[in-house]
Amino acid sequence: MSELVIRPPALSEMPAVFAVLAEYRVHLFGTGALADPDFPADALLSLRNGIVDVDLAARALVAVHQGSVAGFCCWSWLDAPAREAKTVLISVRQSCRGSGIGAALQRARMEAMWAAGARSIHTWSDDPSAIAWYQRHFGYVVLAEEPIRHALHRFHLGERSWWAVHRGFPERASLTHLVTSQERSVEA
Repeated sequence: MSELVIRPPALSEMPAVFAVLAEYRVHLFGTGALADPDFPADALLSLRNGIVDVDLAARALVAVHQGSVAGFCCWSWLDAPAREAKTVLISVRQSCRGSGIGAALQRARMEAMWAAGARSIHTWSDDPSAIAWYQRHFGYVVLAEEPIRHALHRFHLGERSWWAVHRGFPERASLTHLVTSQERSVEA
């Protein structure tokens, strides 16, 4: 794809990054009396896992296409001493989907994880087409089915921090836990 640049995000791009993530149901909390004024008053949100810390300078990438942020991805350590990495979020602007931007982001993210010393990379998805995509293009294999979990995400870049939650997809009941190794990802 011409004019595609993948690199760490700049502070000035954060509004565009959060706009891309909003298309994937990631909601950025506000700073008023209600963190999420758009969330229905009678809705229940259960956060059953920990806070995901996203270091935007070290473990995040944006895809810039024709001068605009078209996609975003990030990763973290599942178990740093064991060198087990995990994908956190990947989203491509709806108008750019199917153009190869997601695959380019995923390849760059995996290269960054391998370069950081990862021995395995874990991911979770509730989307059958995404699961097949991870398997077909990146050598992932299914480990297990797990209940849906929602996580608070703390994004930070320099002195700035933002909090968000992935609201998930109410029509989906479980997550598929997948894993790959460097050898499998190269073969795929």
